[in-house]
Amino acid sequence: MFGHSSYLLYTAIFTLPLIFILWIYQFSSLKRNLKTVLATTFLLTLYGFFLWPVGLIWKTWAYSSEKILGIKILGTHIEDILWWFLIVFLLSSFTVAMAEKERRKESILKRG
Repeated sequence: MFGHSSYLLYTAIFTLPLIFILWIYQFSSLKRNLKTVLATTFLLTLYGFFLWPVGLIWKTWAYSSEKILGIKILGTHIEDILWWFLIVFLLSSFTVAMAEKERRKESILKRG
């Protein structure tokens, strides 16, 4: 549907709205814990940066050359790096926000 940008745009479509909603809804809590979110995101993105190409080499999965940009950084597709970054950023943000809620014994639906 999106040509060479398909993988990248679907990753963005599925993650960015959730990230924005979470950060708007839990901004103060996430702002206080930004270093934790960023450190986790960086470390796990680095892990994925080295792990994902192994899956491609072992043919665990494959990409259609018509659906990816073909841009690589040290052998890793840019889409994979962004996938790991966005997914881990979303999950670590959610985990930190919910841990903060639990620590304060607040409802997860309460803004914070």
